[in-house]
Amino acid sequence: MTENIKEAKEKTNEIKENMIENMYSIKESTSLKEDSRKSSEIYEIYKNTYKKEPTSKFEISLTIIFILIFVCVVVFFLFADDLHDYFKSLNDNQNNKILNNQNIEVPIEEVKEKKKKKNKHRFNEDKKTEKKEKKCKEGYYKPTNGPKCKKCSIENCLDCSGDKKHDVCNICKKSFKPIYDKKKQIKSCTKACETGKDEKCLKCKKNKCSDCNTGYKLMAGKCILNHSIKAIFKTNKKSLETILINKKYEKNIIELIIDDKEVKPSYKYTFNKNGKHIVFILINTLDLDSVEMMFFNEPELISIAFTKKFETTNLLNMKGMFKDCINLELIDLSYFKAKNTKDFSHMLDNCNSLSSINLSKLNAKKAKDISYLFKDCTSLKYINLKKFDTSKVVNMEGLFIGCSQLTSIDLKNFNTKEVKKVNKIFYGCNKLNKVDISSLNHITWDMLFDKKASKSGEIIIKKSLYKELKNKIPSKWKLIKSK
Repeated sequence: MTENIKEAKEKTNEIKENMIENMYSIKESTSLKEDSRKSSEIYEIYKNTYKKEPTSKFEISLTIIFILIFVCVVVFFLFADDLHDYFKSLNDNQNNKILNNQNIEVPIEEVKEKKKKKNKHRFNEDKKTEKKEKKCKEGYYKPTNGPKCKKCSIENCLDCSGDKKHDVCNICKKSFKPIYDKKKQIKSCTKACETGKDEKCLKCKKNKCSDCNTGYKLMAGKCILNHSIKAIFKTNKKSLETILINKKYEKNIIELIIDDKEVKPSYKYTFNKNGKHIVFILINTLDLDSVEMMFFNEPELISIAFTKKFETTNLLNMKGMFKDCINLELIDLSYFKAKNTKDFSHMLDNCNSLSSINLSKLNAKKAKDISYLFKDCTSLKYINLKKFDTSKVVNMEGLFIGCSQLTSIDLKNFNTKEVKKVNKIFYGCNKLNKVDISSLNHITWDMLFDKKASKSGEIIIKKSLYKELKNKIPSKWKLIKSK
């Protein structure tokens, strides 16, 4: 083969040289017929040199053998089970022939019974395997000393094990962290700190919440609703059980947290220790139209503040809301918007410990009755009423009666067009010596002060009332006309 190829290559090289010589000769030749004849001869020589030799018989036979082997292997794997059954049946036939030759008769009934027993045994084994394969429901497991599934007593456990008496948690559910006991076994699964749009927590540090979403407040590592009322109670040895709120509003309490611990919503609570206790009350006021006497006669209440969540839009009556809270020192009404409230009478009646109050942000557009609002606030020294709306007030009777520590009051921004009752407005205000009542109409000295009034001071009134009051006020009091 190799010798033939070498000869062919030598011939081709000779042909190429001849072709090049012929190319030049063709140009010089005159007849085209001789050129075509030469080119055809060259083509035939080239064709004969590169003819492929036919494949040998040996190669053909090898390929056929390999194909046959492949087909046999495929057929064997496809029909292996059938062949096994076929050879088994042949073996059984041979055994039957031997028995017949020996004249041994095998009864048909015995054969049938043996087959039934075999089938039963197989059926029972299948059932057992099925039972073994059956798994318990989520939250249940198979105890070591019992066949039935048992409920896992450890909540939020993904994989539970143990016996009938004791449960052991192996893995907690997703987003739950394990808490271990002294034996380093999981005793409970608590919710791990997570953040997200729908979660209460905004930021986490070491699996504990460090910052809460809007509307929630961080307390003892938990995000709790920003409550409507924050109150501080001070308890003594004599009275550990404290009334937190009037009993008739107990149904409206949604959530109650005392000293960072959530407790069952109730109008009263028994404190274990004496001293100050922080109380958060989340109360639903949307269904209420009145909060009358809500914190009436609660001597242990020393501080109270209301947030935006304390809804006041539907409230019409706030009469005596903090009446007789004799130890109330601080009250924050900055978010207190009582747009529709009409009755504010006796609201702070007998709040002896209250020294100052700011009502500048209190929206009281529809207020009609503010009588005895600050009655007997004996420690009250400062009141801010600059933006207090009195345009619809009818009754102002005894408004500051008994405010013995009050030294000055400014009511020039009061609108008293609708006022009909102004009696006893400053009765018992012994230290009051600076008064601006330039907004009041048709007033007399007896309507303002009683006999225990301060002996000297100054009072600003309307020009129209100057002549009427000039000769009726005490000699040491200075009467000033408003500008």
